[in-house]
Amino acid sequence: MEKPSAAERPLFEALGHAVYRALLLEVRVAFHIARPAGLLLIPQAALKERAGKYRSWALGRLVGELRKKRPDTDPNLLAALDARAEDRKRLVHHMLWDRIEEAVTVQGREALIAEMDAMAARFTEANRMMKRADDDWLRKRGGTPLPPLS
Repeated sequence: MEKPSAAERPLFEALGHAVYRALLLEVRVAFHIARPAGLLLIPQAALKERAGKYRSWALGRLVGELRKKRPDTDPNLLAALDARAEDRKRLVHHMLWDRIEEAVTVQGREALIAEMDAMAARFTEANRMMKRADDDWLRKRGGTPLPPLS
C-alpha cells in the first residue's frame, strides 16, 4: 500500500487521532455497561471478558444498550453520547467518502483537518463525561474510582 504523501500526512494523522478518540470512548462505554449492576468488585479479567461482548459494537449501539442497562443515566450524558455517535458515523463512513475532492487542495485538507480535530476534542470531552458518570456509579456503591491515566 502506498504511504500518504507529505501533503496528505496531516490529514491522515487527524483522521487517525479522531478515530482513536472515538474508540477510547466506545471502550469506556462498553466497560461501564459490562459492570454488573449489583456487584461492585469484579476482577479486571472478568470485567474485560464481559466488555468483550461489545467489542464489535459501534458507539450508537452501545449508547442504546447503555439506555437499557442503566436507565438512570444522566440525560445530558446520553445526549452528548448520541451526538458523538453521529460524529463517529460521519467520521468513519462519510467524511472522506463524501468530501474526497476537498482532500486534494490545501484549503480543503485544512478544513477537513480542523473538522476532525474538533471531533477528536468532542470525543475526548464525552469520554471525560463518561468517566465522571462511571466514577459516580462506583462511589454510590461504596467504591473508589481509579485515578486518571497519566
